[in-house]
Amino acid sequence: MGCLFWYYEHAINKGKHWWEKSDWTGYKELGVEKSERNSQGDSWWETWWESYDAKGSTEKGANKYGRLNEQSWWEKWGEHYDGRGSVLKWTDKWAETKIGTKWGDKWEEKFFGGVGSRQGETWHVTPAGERWSRTWGEEHFGNKKVHKYGKSTIGESWDIVVNEETYYKKGGTLLWMG
Repeated sequence: MGCLFWYYEHAINKGKHWWEKSDWTGYKELGVEKSERNSQGDSWWETWWESYDAKGSTEKGANKYGRLNEQSWWEKWGEHYDGRGSVLKWTDKWAETKIGTKWGDKWEEKFFGGVGSRQGETWHVTPAGERWSRTWGEEHFGNKKVHKYGKSTIGESWDIVVNEETYYKKGGTLLWMG
């Protein structure tokens, strides 16, 4: 999944809209919305935004949708940096086909001062309704010890503590994407 890009030889509808907002408190927001559709009914739409304030808080995010042939997909993600070292990141992606196959992936991570957690789920559903999923998590204790755990619907499971460095981006810098 992820971001799909394709070239339309005969695009019938194309659009791009940029925006910028700001106020006297130091708040600033930048964003763009893009879309395209062709004569076969394939379409793509996305919006991105970034904002920050005078206190050092930064937020970024995107919403995306596409349809190509027999498949449709959606994706949302976000990042929030509070300006004092706390970080929240998340994503949620899913897709489906016309015959009914569906799949997706989502995760979230929260950190502050080298301590935090990550958790997520990957899943798949067949046209007959059979479901498979795997959930997982990590607890980072800030002392190079990480608790990793998870399970799946087919009986997989794990629950271990490993020695591992913890890396996360502590501050948000605006990386404007055009």
